[in-house]
Amino acid sequence: MRKLTFYNQASRIINKYNLKITDELRLGMRYYIAEAKMGKQKTIFKINLQNRSDNLEAKQSYAQLKREIEFLSFIKKSKNSFLISALPNILYSSVDKNRAWYIKKYADGQIQSYKDSAFLFRQSFFNKKNINWLINFISAFEKISKNKKIGRLKNLYQLTLLDYKNFVAKPSQKINKLYFPNFNVDTAVDKFLKIREKKFNRTQNVLCHFEPYAAHFIKQKNGFCVIDWENIGWGNIAHDISIIWNRAFLNPIWQKKLISELNKNLKNSGFQELFEIEILIQSLGNLVFWHYNKNKNELPFKKKYINFAKNNILDILSRKFINKNF
Repeated sequence: MRKLTFYNQASRIINKYNLKITDELRLGMRYYIAEAKMGKQKTIFKINLQNRSDNLEAKQSYAQLKREIEFLSFIKKSKNSFLISALPNILYSSVDKNRAWYIKKYADGQIQSYKDSAFLFRQSFFNKKNINWLINFISAFEKISKNKKIGRLKNLYQLTLLDYKNFVAKPSQKINKLYFPNFNVDTAVDKFLKIREKKFNRTQNVLCHFEPYAAHFIKQKNGFCVIDWENIGWGNIAHDISIIWNRAFLNPIWQKKLISELNKNLKNSGFQELFEIEILIQSLGNLVFWHYNKNKNELPFKKKYINFAKNNILDILSRKFINKNF
């Protein structure tokens, strides 16, 4: 079968479903994403630009979009009413050997980013009601991860502790020497993680978003719609919630309340240790982000986050973190 160009295939889809493009959100190296009207229904249309076989980047983009489509389609067919309401609703989709695409219902609501920050949530996010929603979200993923049908999704993302460590180690070495001049953090981290590596790798059995950032949370009437599931895969029970806790550094009371409620509601006995490992890795990586950060809306919070991350790293390596936070 002749390979269709992006323009030919996109045009066929647009015509077939009577899409009226209202706003082109992205036309880059990887995807074409647009807002569109399908009758009175407001939608998002997404398709990968290149054929899967064109190059390595095209292959990766295809795999990510395929993963997102397969997972969201699985959730739509599941009986988990909470996740069905919290995830995007795919209306139409297709995956062939060259290209993938979907049309999904537009998620109306307020994005939870603080201004144009890539890191900060709106302060209004940190309330008690949202703690309850987040615990239900994490619990729902723990439950659905045990569904035997998940095994049919062959394209799920998964990393080991060594993968995580290598991702942050090299760019962090220079920064670590700057912020910890009298302490060999790299050696201490290696020792800390090596002891926990096997146990950590055995716990990668819970589905995780991997990028639960503020821009991916859309506030709606009864909670949130969480978007962008390209990297859905196997992580641990502490991964996603630790990312949100880390971004709540301006709200220590909310952080303590979240931890308290997690302890009461999650039945996973290894949660505390996994949470500690996740915060260590994230703090090391985020030190690099904040060190080079030049976003004018984030600069006022730079010093506070760097001190927060440094304290977390030192507390974890000196075995004080769990006693302080749990």
